[in-house]
Amino acid sequence: MHSDKEAAVLLQRLTLLTPENGKVWMKLANVYRNQRDYKMGERTLRRAIDACPTNALLRQALADLCRESRRYPEARSHYREAMKLEPALSSVYDSWGRMEAQLGHSAAAAALYERGLKHAPNARLCHALGVLLDRQGAAEKARSVLKRGLGLPNEDRNPQLLHALAMVDVRAGDMGSARKLLSAVLEHHPRFTLAYLSLGQLEERLGNLQAARRHYEAGAITPQPGGNLGAVQLWQSWARIEQRLERPALALATYKRATQLYKDDAQLLVGWAKLEGEHGDVGTSRALFARAVSSVAKHSPYAYQCAAALEVRCGEVQAARALYAAGAAVRVLPQGPTATERMPLLHAWAVLEWRHGERREARRLFDEAEAASDSACGWLLQWRARFESESSLVLARHYYGRAVNAAPMDSSAWSMWAELEAEHGNEERATALSRHAQQVETKALLANALGGGARTRGSPLSAADMYQWANPPSNRQ
Repeated sequence: MHSDKEAAVLLQRLTLLTPENGKVWMKLANVYRNQRDYKMGERTLRRAIDACPTNALLRQALADLCRESRRYPEARSHYREAMKLEPALSSVYDSWGRMEAQLGHSAAAAALYERGLKHAPNARLCHALGVLLDRQGAAEKARSVLKRGLGLPNEDRNPQLLHALAMVDVRAGDMGSARKLLSAVLEHHPRFTLAYLSLGQLEERLGNLQAARRHYEAGAITPQPGGNLGAVQLWQSWARIEQRLERPALALATYKRATQLYKDDAQLLVGWAKLEGEHGDVGTSRALFARAVSSVAKHSPYAYQCAAALEVRCGEVQAARALYAAGAAVRVLPQGPTATERMPLLHAWAVLEWRHGERREARRLFDEAEAASDSACGWLLQWRARFESESSLVLARHYYGRAVNAAPMDSSAWSMWAELEAEHGNEERATALSRHAQQVETKALLANALGGGARTRGSPLSAADMYQWANPPSNRQ
């Protein structure tokens, strides 16, 4: 087996010998992508297009790279060119449509999927369009599109389409129908990982933790093609559910077994390290974190954040700062899997500096955390408001106002704003805010009870920490 560096040298030679071979160029670009050398990846694709100007797949690959780099107008230009070269290439419509959907351009995404279906009807585009419609709340249209896909030749048992149809039922609150569909998927496709995962999540949502555990375990130990066991996400969920069932020994055993299969999986290593730390084995926890940040997790700010949190609990502030700094320096791709991890790390670092009286540094980190977020984040603004309340009522009000605008259904922001006003003797305003917080909480409880409420994401630090560290004692080390 060649290393990526050896493979790159070999493929470069092949591009000189067979410059018209698009597959060789694509393999070379993928090697650079795996190495996270995006500049060389792009340079390779541009050379490939010069050598193979009619290759639509190469043009799409360049469009995908531009999309991941947030150069959306350029990506659109390349997608458009790929379509001209090969109008029936369904992956172009799928990839471009997903980009528009991620940008919130749902109508444009739907139009692209529909256009692709006219040129080349296939299950993949039906799946993409059905999922998009479901997320827009158009459940019946979503069902129609997904059933349209199931009606295509040899697609009546397509596991992706059946799974998506089950998810429509989940969002509509019909858990019984969803359970039947997911069970049907596993009857015909017993190795379909996502069905086990979704069944487990469905039961977990309903509070059936033992049933959830059975599904996660069954999926994890089901042999896959090639002799491997189930996907890493099932092992992650299995270990986590054992923790929820308050069986740490079984959770630890699951982590150990899973990491023998997936030695460098960041989430497994971090989850295991956190659990060891929570149960007092700091040495093992540190060793696992060190292993995590020296492996594939070195590209994950979250791994550094959790390692830093352990040092904070142990009172090793300088060690924590070093880990936060290392995590903040990690280069993340804007549309990559770790793109959202930088902001919570910066937030946690800001809280550390706040706790230790470094207000100027804390403010700088709060600013940097906000800049790292794609959109206004309610819980981050809520923390900033609490921070500013120590020195400026005006600034605290400003950030609470932004927090409730960013997350209007998060009652905690309204409640904390009410507390601030009460502390400053503004009883009328405090009463109005408190009343509104109660109304919001009632609406959220009703929505969750009916199955239609979107869960608001909370702070990565506990609510108790928010109050505990809002006014840190001066004698805390």
